[in-house]
Amino acid sequence: MLSDNLRDFLRAAAWILMAAGVLLAILSGLRQFGVISPPIINVNGNPIFTGVSLAASAAGSLVQGGILLVLLSIDERIQNRGQ
Repeated sequence: MLSDNLRDFLRAAAWILMAAGVLLAILSGLRQFGVISPPIINVNGNPIFTGVSLAASAAGSLVQGGILLVLLSIDERIQNRGQ
């Protein structure tokens, strides 16, 4: 079981992970579609594939952060049950 300080730190890290992953996916998408600046390397040029890839990378960070939050919640419930 985790201490309260460690649990709070991991909870903040999960939220930062989710926010940073979505932000980086958005910035990468804006760059790939040429809104910010032209992309450095344009391999395929298929906008549908690029959009799906960017959505998957954003969803991946959301899932990872969500799993960490769920595990922290389970740990907190187990700790509270024992008291």
